Amino acid sequence: DGLFIGRGDLTAAYEAESWDAPRVRAAVERTARAAIANGITLCAMVGKGDAEWLKAVGVTAFIVSSDQGLMRQSASQALADFAQVMRKPETGNSK
Repeated sequence: DGLFIGRGDLTAAYEAESWDAPRVRAAVERTARAAIANGITLCAMVGKGDAEWLKAVGVTAFIVSSDQGLMRQSASQALADFAQVMRKPETGNSK
């Protein structure tokens, strides 16, 4: 058993501007304390720069990207690779 802390949902519910808003952070911390007190494993989606804080409050399972995020990252890399090939000058092998 475990508990997923949905910071996106908390952000929307509190009408906050970001996952890092004080009200959202306070809710995460309250939730973490309650989960730890009851022996429940915590999971959260991790963004840039917040893994350390989430680990400190007791999160032990992390989701580092969504399926959409992984596909977007892969597509962006494929496009960048293709663009790099297209920028290279021709080698003169064509007849």
